[in-house]
Amino acid sequence: MARRGSIACVGAALLLAAGCGSASKPPPGLTAPQRAGLLTRITKIRDSAAAGDRALTEQRLRGFRRAVDKLLAENALDPATARALIVGVTRALARVPVDVQPPAPLPTPAPAPQPPGQAKKHAEHKKKDHGKGNGEGD
Repeated sequence: MARRGSIACVGAALLLAAGCGSASKPPPGLTAPQRAGLLTRITKIRDSAAAGDRALTEQRLRGFRRAVDKLLAENALDPATARALIVGVTRALARVPVDVQPPAPLPTPAPAPQPPGQAKKHAEHKKKDHGKGNGEGD
């Protein structure tokens, strides 16, 4: 299970969401589909962090960064908002190795004990000479 510290990574993603205009009115230039796309990316970042998948979390954070760069180039985001988002992504990426922990392996169950008498029969069966050997017999 992901450590509680992965919340910091998720918190950074939430900070990104706030910078994306999570109020009822999107920022000027950012269309509803663009805003929804960024928020979907943030949800996916949170999900992979909560699952303890470092590689996927980092991949999704880098994808978010590319989306911000693209929106900035298209003048859909103003430079100050884009800069705040990029700072948030950079900080989140730096925290991933610490905050996103793979789930602990499930304990392997102990083998079930043999019913009484079965272990003894098995041991006696191994002791018997089944005609194998030098061929002289007993």
